Amino acid sequence: QIANVGVCYSLFQDGKPVGVGVYWTHDKTKVFRTLNGVNMEEIKMTDASELAMSKFKLPPPKLRSEKFEPTSRIKNLFSSKAVTADGKLWFKDNGEWGTYEGDPLDSNGDRQGNGKMTYSSGNTYEGGFVNNKYNCEKGIYKWADGETFEGPWKDGERDGAVCIYRNADGGVEYSGYVAGQATGEGIFWDPDRKTAYKLLNGEQKGVLSPAAAEKLAKEKFNLPVPDPVVSATTTTAGGGGVASTPPQKIEPTSIIKNFFSSKAVTADVKLWFKDN
Repeated sequence: QIANVGVCYSLFQDGKPVGVGVYWTHDKTKVFRTLNGVNMEEIKMTDASELAMSKFKLPPPKLRSEKFEPTSRIKNLFSSKAVTADGKLWFKDNGEWGTYEGDPLDSNGDRQGNGKMTYSSGNTYEGGFVNNKYNCEKGIYKWADGETFEGPWKDGERDGAVCIYRNADGGVEYSGYVAGQATGEGIFWDPDRKTAYKLLNGEQKGVLSPAAAEKLAKEKFNLPVPDPVVSATTTTAGGGGVASTPPQKIEPTSIIKNFFSSKAVTADVKLWFKDN
């Protein structure tokens, strides 16, 4: 039972619901027949009771009438999708729950084709899906703090020769990715584009001249140098002058870059793991 969401009887295989099941809403006003964990159609209470006894040898649950809160979905920790009491379908990607809108789901309730995920954190992904995983030539993942990744995806991971990562402060990285890891030569520019760094497998390996950075961007990524970020300006206390606010430098090896990996090493050589 999931508080404020309801109760589902189902068989599980490899951590996923399989086959026919039955789902009661939290207020016990509706009940649905499920298939592989997805609500298929509403059924009568008597039919639900018979299905519960015949398939699961369980009586109908005694449900409390509580106010629905969408944040209760977090309790469905080990599932990758869930339907809340308001009928909204939620999916979990990279340990984070979100709502989906886009092309119709397939017969198993999985995402196929183009769509958009909006996660509870404010992060979003817009692009293609194959077998319920990010998979396309150009998908855009946006973090709530303003950072973005744009490029190809395969089997849920960043994977392609030309990928663009933009920091919230305006720093930009061009890199290739394989199975979620930055691979080979890349470039990182500071927000003002006056300083560029050569990257190797996502790590800084030295400063590049503007001309060398522009040459590498064109030859390896077929991309121009990104436009510089214009610094914000503020009026001084006396009202007679304007002071520039320099952009904050963010190192391209930030742990957030490893969001889609199950393990990462931070700058202080501490090893991090991600579960569920």
